[in-house]
Amino acid sequence: MAAVRTSADEGGNWRRQAACTEVDPDLFFFESSGRTRGQQARAAQAVCMACPVLAVCREWALATRPEFGICGGMTPRERRVALARRREVAA
Repeated sequence: MAAVRTSADEGGNWRRQAACTEVDPDLFFFESSGRTRGQQARAAQAVCMACPVLAVCREWALATRPEFGICGGMTPRERRVALARRREVAA
């Protein structure tokens, strides 16, 4: 796993500041019952949108490319689209 450093946490331990540390991890991996996938994704993304380290998490998610779950406030499909756009811009 790549270490991401922020000015908020020079030790690279930005995850300690993440809003998701206070939430059941199943919310981010579509394992919770009683919700549709879309409802669950929106609920997880709402946690991300209020996160103080969202930008750093998003960069980590795009750099490490986790295959499953909400990460950096994005679904796997949204991460793939964001990476494709970055490649287009760089070309």
